[in-house]
Amino acid sequence: MEILEQEINRKFNNKYSYLKLFEVEYDKAIKSCLITFLFPFTHDEPSYDEKKEIEDFVKSYFNLYASIKLKYKKSFLDSFLVKKEILNFFETNNKLIFSCISEDNILIENFNFDVNIKLEVNSSAIKYFNENQIQTKLISYLNTKFIGNFFINVIENNEVLKTVDIDIEFPTVPVQKTLRYEVDIMKKIFGGEISPKPEYIANVKSVKTSVIFAGVIENFNRKEFVIKKGKKQGETKAFYTFKLKDEGKSIESVYFCPKSREKLLDSLENGMYILCTGDVRLGFSGGLTYYIKKMSLALPKDTLPKEQVNDEISEDYVKNLKPVVEIEKIVEYEQDNLFVEQKKYNKLILENDIVVFDLETTGLDSEVNEIIEIGAVKIKNGVISERFSSFSKPDDEIPNEVIKLTGITNEMVSDAPKIENVINDFYNFTKGCILSGHNVLGFDIKFVRREGDKLGLNFDHRIIDTLVEARTSGYKFSNFKLGTICKELNISLVDAHRAWNDALATAKVLLKFNEIN
Repeated sequence: MEILEQEINRKFNNKYSYLKLFEVEYDKAIKSCLITFLFPFTHDEPSYDEKKEIEDFVKSYFNLYASIKLKYKKSFLDSFLVKKEILNFFETNNKLIFSCISEDNILIENFNFDVNIKLEVNSSAIKYFNENQIQTKLISYLNTKFIGNFFINVIENNEVLKTVDIDIEFPTVPVQKTLRYEVDIMKKIFGGEISPKPEYIANVKSVKTSVIFAGVIENFNRKEFVIKKGKKQGETKAFYTFKLKDEGKSIESVYFCPKSREKLLDSLENGMYILCTGDVRLGFSGGLTYYIKKMSLALPKDTLPKEQVNDEISEDYVKNLKPVVEIEKIVEYEQDNLFVEQKKYNKLILENDIVVFDLETTGLDSEVNEIIEIGAVKIKNGVISERFSSFSKPDDEIPNEVIKLTGITNEMVSDAPKIENVINDFYNFTKGCILSGHNVLGFDIKFVRREGDKLGLNFDHRIIDTLVEARTSGYKFSNFKLGTICKELNISLVDAHRAWNDALATAKVLLKFNEIN
């Protein structure tokens, strides 16, 4: 897959040379290919337009009979993470070396992208390293996990345990159940849903990933650093530090903040009680530090004010959600004109009610980004009969790239209903129906299911993806974008990238694919 990196650099004159191909996953069941790129922590993630540019090129380059999605992951040259991967390398490839090396024998000096690694081993191990080119293999392995320039020195230290030529059997350690407790979530600040319950800070005594803590904010501070490389070189970026304290202990905490979330973080104060997900790692001071990924306002279970009880996401709460979306009847001239020959459809269309929908969101990540518009139409007996359309107000501001693409501004959604109201109405609109959309399996349904899960609404409908239908339809499309398909089928698509318009056009595409002569 290195060829793909080379081709991207050639195509765009090294504009994306900072990206490194990390992982390729292919799902045969839904014929979907997920390609993940790494980008350095000192560089901004590609913009929406840049991602689209790369995606279009990758799709045309591979020309696969599958949908392709690209994902971008920030690469941190954290000393702890590098040590962890070095130990993983030896545990997987050479248990003999793994048996006589520990974190204490790995010394790391990090200078931006230059990482000097010193491995302390005994004299017999040095000979083994040299004869088997272990340094070269280790560097190749690290290059698949991080973006950086790695240099490895093997240093003789005969105090390190001598290697022994035996197979190592690792004892089974009994799994200890994590002690957790309950809190009440008041409002999401950023990130997705946080579950299960938090554990006590005092119980985490070493590095650990995906940790849930809750507690009071103390010593809250906003800090800034200057970006040294990339398009935004010289600009400042904010990060926030504080102590998170629960009943027994506190931990130093940090959150590196995108500009779109600075207003949210600036609104936090000492004394607020929050629930977070993050990783416990060794910080710059050498002690354990909590690197936060998700955050919600919360309250300890026993102190929830009575007037706030109805804010809980419970069955009663869902039952009491008031409808906010008015379902409109659709009458199209062509459908009701007796003098136009009526089109005939197969059993799929005639024997099922189908809801075709489309979303507009604040970004591409279904775990983090939010729905800002749902548009849908219902097909009954081959006729597009009802329309569902609503904005929803996100917690975060809409990024400029999304505003340019969709035309949806923050002002347009300022008075829109909450997503829980909209998704509840959408669930009722889709009861007993098949769901359909364009690339719905790869994108839209993930957002809908995430929001539905919060309310206990299970969007487990049968799904028809018109992207898959297009690939198997027998039509010779130049590409499989919705706009291209509509143009080549002579279907009108007005104001693309607005949910209602895309949903209506997609419904007509679905009907076209299922016509019979």
